[in-house]
Amino acid sequence: MGLKEEPLSGSITDILRAMVEYGEDIITLFDGTGKVMFSSSSHKNVLGYDATDIFNQQGIELIHPDDREAMINSFYDMLSTPSVRFASRWRQRHQDGHYLWMEGTGINKLEDLHIRAIICNYRDISGHIEAEQKLKQTNAELTRVFNNIDEVIYSARRNPYEVTQWSEACYKVYGYRSEEFLSNYYLWYELILPEDKCMIDELNEMLQTGRISTVQYRIRHRDGSIRWIEARVTPTLNERGEITRVDGVNRDITDKKLSEQILQNSERKFRALIEKSKDGVALSDKDGIIRYVSPAIHSVLGYEPSDMVGKATAIFRFPDESGSINTQGWTLSPGGSVTKMLYARHKDGSLRWLEVTATNQFDNPAVNAIVTNFRDITDQKVAQMRVENSEKRFRALIENNKEGIALSDRERRFIYLSPSIQDILGYTPEEMVGATALELYHPDDRGKIRDLVLAISSGQRMHGSIQIRICHKNGNYRWIELVLSNQFDDPAVQAMVTNFRDITEQREAAEALANSEQRFKYLIEKNQDVIALSSGEGAITYISPAVTDVLGYLPEELIGTSAMALMHPDELPANIGHLTWCNENPGKSMFMTLRLRHKDVAGDGWRPALSAISIALPSTPSCLTCAM
Repeated sequence: MGLKEEPLSGSITDILRAMVEYGEDIITLFDGTGKVMFSSSSHKNVLGYDATDIFNQQGIELIHPDDREAMINSFYDMLSTPSVRFASRWRQRHQDGHYLWMEGTGINKLEDLHIRAIICNYRDISGHIEAEQKLKQTNAELTRVFNNIDEVIYSARRNPYEVTQWSEACYKVYGYRSEEFLSNYYLWYELILPEDKCMIDELNEMLQTGRISTVQYRIRHRDGSIRWIEARVTPTLNERGEITRVDGVNRDITDKKLSEQILQNSERKFRALIEKSKDGVALSDKDGIIRYVSPAIHSVLGYEPSDMVGKATAIFRFPDESGSINTQGWTLSPGGSVTKMLYARHKDGSLRWLEVTATNQFDNPAVNAIVTNFRDITDQKVAQMRVENSEKRFRALIENNKEGIALSDRERRFIYLSPSIQDILGYTPEEMVGATALELYHPDDRGKIRDLVLAISSGQRMHGSIQIRICHKNGNYRWIELVLSNQFDDPAVQAMVTNFRDITEQREAAEALANSEQRFKYLIEKNQDVIALSSGEGAITYISPAVTDVLGYLPEELIGTSAMALMHPDELPANIGHLTWCNENPGKSMFMTLRLRHKDVAGDGWRPALSAISIALPSTPSCLTCAM
């Protein structure tokens, strides 16, 4: 049952007046001079003061200075254009001094006999403007975050296919700007290596299910390098199960792929090391039965691996005097290990001392066994005195080594220096012990060595090397290479270990070599004969500037082109034979006369040239010298 309509009480005029008076919008009537004829009470509620003639000298000052001219022009436009509605935004000062953003419309009804006024309706939109500004700021921040993510984020419409957005990370991953992807929708597909394009077909099939799908493929970066890409794509399907949109994240996994390759190589290397190592490795199950043993078992105990597989690991533990095998202390927690020195019976009947380390790796799915490392230490046990002699020899090596060794405490004071310090810097060890080398460093190098020492002594780095200048006792600076190692935690050392050597001659030689290379380059660049380098495939990799005078080409026009393309077709068979001879006779030269194409095709286009071809090694570029 509908509500019964009640007649409105009061006149329409009263109702309209109430709407004007109590509405949130401000309604103001102006005469042709800008004087206020009427303004609703909401004017005071919004702006804090009664309506005034805002277009007189006093009232116009309530408008923000930057908006006054536009407001005055708008008012005059309304005067000149009756019955046309104008919209404006401006800032108007509140009674308390702050400015509010106002939005309103105005229309000239001065010629309407029933109105005879300019009607302006406006309201406070400060909150709206503030929200817009916050939204812009938020969008800017989100855009900045979006474009600073290393992964490429993109969106595309389907049917027809159209990429709508690419993040700026595409430049880092692909070498192309986002604008290039947006202007060429299929650029991303064109960059995929031909043999990997099938991955996109597989991806499309997976996306038809509506699930997030991931594939990996290779692309050619703009710089020519090959990169691995992992693409994770989210499809959006319509009610008919058709893909209408895809959103994807592409990331460069080249380093990951390289790491995997390195890991595989490492595993192969690790297996090779185990197979070739003199120390042995055995894997046994939870029953103590050997499932694998490395070939070193033969050199250690005289058995072949096949003799040991299926046997108990007790072979490594010789029975004691009672005839029983002592297994006490061999209980291992997951990941735990124990090391023992014990006897074992060699196949020939002799006894050998073994160092055996057993590690519980059952919780490691890649191993799932007890790992037993073993090695023969019989000679070590028999020759304990050799260790002491070895230590003496080690000290003798240090004392007589041309390269220096220094030990310093945490305050950088020397506690030991090898005698070679005197040959390197002219000081005796006694002069330096207890002192620091800080004052001996070249002023330009002190900051570098201070930072390196601080990083290593604080544990941020364990090792580091540097080349600096240190003042010799005679007053001259010498280039010294330092290799520093933090050994404070090693109870046998408890110091900063510094290995040092004089590299002054090497530095000077390197500088002389660089100068020599510069002179060599100058001679080539100024030579009137043409000197060119080409790869094993015949592509020109360098050609001297003289080629411009000889053949009319700029060097950069010929880089990457085939040297054969410059030769006269009639002479190609013979020239190929000459080049084949050179390839088969590395380091030898051949002189020949041939015609080369000149850039000036207006003439006969061919110029005779006397050439010498020399190939030093098959893997080095050919050297072609031309003279005209």
